Amino acid sequence: MSDLIPRRADAGEFSRLGASTESARKMTSGASLEIIRTEEQFDDLQRPWESLVSRMRTSTPFARYDWCRSWWRHFGRGKRLAIGVLRDRNEEVVAIAPCVITSGGGGTRRMMKHLTWIGGMGDVQVERMDFLVTTGREAEFIPLLLRILDRLQGEWDAVWLPAIPADSPNLPFLQEASSRVGVSAGSAGTHPCRFTPIPADWNAYEGARSSRWRRNLRNRWGSFTSEHQGRRCVSGVDLPHDEALDHLARLHHLQWPGNTSDFLRPAAWAFYRANALRWLEGGCALLTCLMAGDRVVAAALGFIQRNDFSLFQQGWDPEFKTLSIGNLAVHWSLETAARHGLQTYDMLSGDCRYKAEWCPELRHTLDVESYNPESLRAQVFLVLRRLHRVITKIKGDDEARG
Repeated sequence: MSDLIPRRADAGEFSRLGASTESARKMTSGASLEIIRTEEQFDDLQRPWESLVSRMRTSTPFARYDWCRSWWRHFGRGKRLAIGVLRDRNEEVVAIAPCVITSGGGGTRRMMKHLTWIGGMGDVQVERMDFLVTTGREAEFIPLLLRILDRLQGEWDAVWLPAIPADSPNLPFLQEASSRVGVSAGSAGTHPCRFTPIPADWNAYEGARSSRWRRNLRNRWGSFTSEHQGRRCVSGVDLPHDEALDHLARLHHLQWPGNTSDFLRPAAWAFYRANALRWLEGGCALLTCLMAGDRVVAAALGFIQRNDFSLFQQGWDPEFKTLSIGNLAVHWSLETAARHGLQTYDMLSGDCRYKAEWCPELRHTLDVESYNPESLRAQVFLVLRRLHRVITKIKGDDEARG
């Protein structure tokens, strides 16, 4: 997937992209680009922001206005808003770049200022993000929106835009813009994301699996219900949302003890809990639970955007590991999403055996980077990174030779 954004586009590709960009400028004469800097201006964007998210091709819950606005309230200290807003000649908002300027997260990145997504760095990071624009209007508006990179070039050492869907129609225009204003522009990494279409016929979904898979699932459910008085629950129906969220946190901690999970760090959990509670109450999330007697022993939280369900976080009691309680929790979560008429079940970033078992289809997200050629900090970072990679390769070669 790394060839989706080459390190440098060839001359022919730049010519084609330049032609499309020039065409876009002609189509949108009179358009204006504004950089949003204040919270008051951010507040005024709610209606057009939500409208664009509902109409963008790569819509995701992490691009929603309330997620981004809440992130800024929780984590905006020490950062600067840098939201690009493109308006047409009628002053209608037609595209948004949901960005901030912030210092890097760790290591030598800490010395640089980054132009990144709202949620692109920090204690809570987006699982998926893109520029906001109506489907089919990308070629018309995104090249103009990306002039934000030029307008803000004196404020950033690096552009870091992670978790962009690999099928985003905005990527070619981002490549052109980031290569124009920066160096070492390209894909910094790819991330697999498992998903599956949700079947209208649940029997057909199970029937597509092996007889062994169906038998194991049936036996585990049988043992859970008969030996542990197991039952299935849905937050907001069988127990209050806030209580179910606290159970999710407790079970996630059992699964990831200590500080091994960013999900439960105090600042992150305060953010997640507040947003999940609001979305559960508004019908934009589902939290399913499994109970053994009067104990909640597994929970799965996911977000709803349009007709898609994104499994966001889980937790389960290791005491029930022999029953593959995590798989039972996914099964119940997927079945509940099907009952709500949703069309896609997405497990977000990361790949492992249990994800492939439930979601056989695969897509990717990309991290896109570019570095300011006029920034000394950026040049030092690139030199140190190259040096680190050379040393790592030498050590690897030495170990391979034994």
